[in-house]
Amino acid sequence: MAIRPPGRAVRATPDTRDGARRALAKAHHEPKLPRGKDFNGDSFPSLHYGWVAEHRAQRVAPRPTRVVQGKLGDCFFLAAFVAVAKTHPGLLESLYQDHGDGTYTVTFLGGGPKGTPIDVTVAGTFPKNADGDLVFARGHVAAVFEKAYAKLRGGYHVIDQGGFGSRALKTLTGKSAYNTTMKSVGVERLWRMVSKAVEENRPIITSTPVAKDLKRVTGDPLMEGLIDAHQYVVLDRYERAGQRYVKVYSTLSPADAKGPADAKRLREMTFEYWHSRFADFAIGGR
Repeated sequence: MAIRPPGRAVRATPDTRDGARRALAKAHHEPKLPRGKDFNGDSFPSLHYGWVAEHRAQRVAPRPTRVVQGKLGDCFFLAAFVAVAKTHPGLLESLYQDHGDGTYTVTFLGGGPKGTPIDVTVAGTFPKNADGDLVFARGHVAAVFEKAYAKLRGGYHVIDQGGFGSRALKTLTGKSAYNTTMKSVGVERLWRMVSKAVEENRPIITSTPVAKDLKRVTGDPLMEGLIDAHQYVVLDRYERAGQRYVKVYSTLSPADAKGPADAKRLREMTFEYWHSRFADFAIGGR
């Protein structure tokens, strides 16, 4: 989900770039839907696009608990979205435009050629199953951003294959993200890095290893309630009674994932536990 690299990019000529940009501006060009298996190993249901009434009272930069991933393997993007919503809500407001006719434009500050801004326009129609239920991101604005990102990358079927949270951060903000493994930094250096990032109000995301490695480091076949190969948001770090803690958040609801029964979306853990169980982290630019 989180750490599988995207497919190899195709070099674009100026003509193909112009054509792609025009397609991104047309709301009726719907992103391709995924087929085959979802991240649980189940077959995707028969999906179709359907209109969803907008909840206009919802803020563009939602609280974390308002963003639910659904059954698409794009935790890397939604984690980046939530991290930016927490640190730079005003930025997300500026990237989102409601045209009032059932269409929306999202500006990705680093999504164009060579990291330039690019606009993506989408209709207010979202993937539903035969029962009419939303199957991917839930939370209206998150669903709009997810659809726009899917359109930018070539379809929902593309982002379902996973990607890099650091790339998603750069696409959203236009600022390069610093990404490194837990093995390359000690606990003390990690504390200093994360503390500085929190003080500078920079978005932070982190991911777990693949299942076999997470089972090995936890010594638990249920992986201590963590989700393998999954991107989490780092919401905060703090000290209490002489112990250092970090608070992480998952956009994936247990109802959508065949994971540990005790998996929680919001978790507090000691800094040492985080360092020993997770694989890497990324800190967004200022």
